[in-house]
Amino acid sequence: MSSPTVSVCIATYNQDRYIKDCVTSVLAQISDTTIEILIGDDGSGPETPGTIARLIELNPGQIRYFKHEKNLGPSANYQFLIRQARGQYLAHLDGDDFWLPGKLAAQLAWLQCHPDSVACYTNAVVISDDQQVMGVFSPPLSQPVDLAFLLIRGNFLNLSSLLYRASHKDVILGFSNPFIDYRIHLNFARYGALGLINSAYVVYRLGSEHSMVRTTPTLVQDLYFEALASALSDPTVSGSVRRRASLRFWRAIVVECVAKSRYAWGLAWAGKIRAICPGGITNVLLPGALMAMATLLTLVFRKGMSKVSGKNGLKVLHEF
Repeated sequence: MSSPTVSVCIATYNQDRYIKDCVTSVLAQISDTTIEILIGDDGSGPETPGTIARLIELNPGQIRYFKHEKNLGPSANYQFLIRQARGQYLAHLDGDDFWLPGKLAAQLAWLQCHPDSVACYTNAVVISDDQQVMGVFSPPLSQPVDLAFLLIRGNFLNLSSLLYRASHKDVILGFSNPFIDYRIHLNFARYGALGLINSAYVVYRLGSEHSMVRTTPTLVQDLYFEALASALSDPTVSGSVRRRASLRFWRAIVVECVAKSRYAWGLAWAGKIRAICPGGITNVLLPGALMAMATLLTLVFRKGMSKVSGKNGLKVLHEF
């Protein structure tokens, strides 16, 4: 295949249990468009190579499999796949997630109707590692996502739903250090509004065995702040947006600080936030601490009500 419409970049690491469902869900999109699938194996269990070999045999010319001799890490793995991609559009998919029918067709139609937009995302169904449905990734949104909204509301876009124009792949290839998905979203938003299709076309596993959120939460937090600070340095970002974005992050830090009694850790973060937000004590740190206390009280109340009712119900993973 010389010039597919979409190159699907799948990064996998020790995901024997998930990789077949992941790749098969992409193959099911072929009736909608021409696809090449690039799989970057960054360290697999014993079953992944055989699983991929069987899928290649059944789907000749569709799958390109790269088994790295040494672990690259998730960021470099995706960058490697992007460099190999030949499609007009690129999609990202983590090896423990999978797509639902019609995903690419819906996004391609959206991007064709919005030629000034760099990327398009969709909502996702959230499941547990044992396949139980937990809720949805984000609430519905009636507007395109611009940089200010993304800074203020946090990381509510799902990486495994991302489809973007190949002409902007240098945005990701230009990162020289490890990064998380939030940095990708923020940097795309600097080039124009991003699309978000409210329908859920992705199934996202929350807390799967080797997810970064589960295995290296401190690193994820550091990379999140790095992405936030980098975007807030953009001269087009207003002081109001800078304050509100810092306030949201600080509130989350205080909640964790109190819940886990990590007070020295919280003070260290206070210094970092003051460095990126002038007047941070009165504009961010004090009001953020008060908001965090209110959040903690709400969480305690909800937990108590759940025990009374005996029901937890479905939830929205990233609320606005």
